[in-house]
Amino acid sequence: MTKISQQIKEAFLAGVHAKHSNTTTDGNNVWLYGHKIIKRTADGLIQASWAGYPTATTAERLRNITDADFRRKGGNVLLNNEVVNPHDWYAIRFDSNCQDF
Repeated sequence: MTKISQQIKEAFLAGVHAKHSNTTTDGNNVWLYGHKIIKRTADGLIQASWAGYPTATTAERLRNITDADFRRKGGNVLLNNEVVNPHDWYAIRFDSNCQDF
């Protein structure tokens, strides 16, 4: 995990603002290069999206902040080994007891 992802993940889980390089969180959302890639809904559901940018950096942030398996393979974008639309939002399981996604 990169230092940026670790710091943003800690801030997001704590619900506080942080900005590191190209990634920002307000504690409820995470933006990469200004594109929202993770959000917490009003009812506490965590959702993630490639935001239309299936890049190695987006995959790294999504994978390390949410602990879900976001990857690119053979021209496809995957979430937990399932082909997904890089523009859609996906619910991420969150275990508040261990503070991991």
